[in-house]
Amino acid sequence: MAPGTLEIVDDGNALQRRRQDVLQRRKMQEDALGKLCTRWVAREKQIQELIGLLGTGCEPAPSLLICGGGSTGKTSIVKDLLETVGARYAYVSCLESATPRQVFHAVLTQLKQNKRRKSTGYMADVKCDRLADFLPALSATISASSEETVFVVLDDAEKLRKPRGCNMPGTESILPIFLRLPELCRRKMSVILISKLGWNSFHSSHMAEVEPILVFFPSYSQDEISQILCQHPGVEDVKLYKSFLGQVLPSLTRMCGDLRDIGFLTGVLYQKYVEPIQEGMCSASERRVLWQFFAGTFRAATQAYQAGDDIWTAIQHASEESQDTCARTKHHTSLELELPFDSKILLLASFVASRNPASLDARMFENKRTTKRRRSALELDRQVAAAQEARLKSPGPFHFERLVTIFNCLLDVVDEKHFVARSDRSLSASLFQQLNTLVGLRLLSRVSPEPLESARYRCNLDEKMAEKISRNVQIPLHSFLRYA
Repeated sequence: MAPGTLEIVDDGNALQRRRQDVLQRRKMQEDALGKLCTRWVAREKQIQELIGLLGTGCEPAPSLLICGGGSTGKTSIVKDLLETVGARYAYVSCLESATPRQVFHAVLTQLKQNKRRKSTGYMADVKCDRLADFLPALSATISASSEETVFVVLDDAEKLRKPRGCNMPGTESILPIFLRLPELCRRKMSVILISKLGWNSFHSSHMAEVEPILVFFPSYSQDEISQILCQHPGVEDVKLYKSFLGQVLPSLTRMCGDLRDIGFLTGVLYQKYVEPIQEGMCSASERRVLWQFFAGTFRAATQAYQAGDDIWTAIQHASEESQDTCARTKHHTSLELELPFDSKILLLASFVASRNPASLDARMFENKRTTKRRRSALELDRQVAAAQEARLKSPGPFHFERLVTIFNCLLDVVDEKHFVARSDRSLSASLFQQLNTLVGLRLLSRVSPEPLESARYRCNLDEKMAEKISRNVQIPLHSFLRYA
């Protein structure tokens, strides 16, 4: 065969090999893109851009600056991409290796894959204290004939910047040198800077000569956070978990932008959210009841997080109070129509006694007044303001004797309405028994350990339930409430 024919055949074989290499690399990129997009939700655009710039580790790659806020997936995605394509790389955290010497040691140790041995006292085999020693050592570590690209990843790269306004010797930044490593070492290399700051924050005049390509990672939106948390929820009822996230994420994302903190908070709070279901207090379909149990816990957790307090303690304390209050409210509802008539009047009397000042009792329940006095506009305004202030305060305690007095006055109203006369209004054992029953049901609370005749109580009934009972016994409750 003629020499010219051999050259044509060799050129054809080389072209075919290059085509096969291109097809193989393209397939590797597609496989890597599919795997990474499956693992990293809502980062398809950034992953595709990185693979297009970095390739599969065999093509020449430019230097990059990957910037974005905290917990946006920058570091994890870059490391996962390099691992997936099987690239050779060194990763250095500039928070842990803050001096040039530590950075040099970390890069060389990882690229040489040296392990510390017990025989040497676990001392590092690589010794490199100066930049003049680092460049030759790095060149010797990477073969000049190697076709694969070696990557150096500097995380939190802003820590290596030159301090602003500082011109002292020894404070020069090594970042310009690292961005020029492919040129200085004459090797196929790429330097990837990962930072929370943009390129304008790297203010050194030397950095302008080697500006890297910028890849921006935006913060996750609320919907994207929900997708990430639902990717591996670790819960049985995924539908309930999604409903839970829809309720808590709007508040959490406004309060906290860190995905790791949001993931921690939702994990802890969801355990408390489903506790009423696990204990049989309600079903998963009763979303309003679930939120009633959970609202106090959620409020306490967010307040503790913002104040920097112990979240576990705040959640546990609030959860116990919330469950006790909701259980009592639910118990109140079921007992509303089952209580004896006199017990309902006794509850209303306690509600009035806990809301009204004791100084107004004589004016409120004076039997001699036969005509109703029209209230002035000023008095009405004063009542509205006092009512709003009273709602912000907890119910006040009252003496047993005052409770009995108001109880008898309310009975008079009922008797007059139904034209009934009661012959016996003495303190009967039945009244004491009903009072003890209401305390046992936690509708009333005894706030003093004194004997019964001078004991003090507090009403646990809310306004909504008191109105229901008043309608049931046909007593105009608001006619007996005077806040000032």
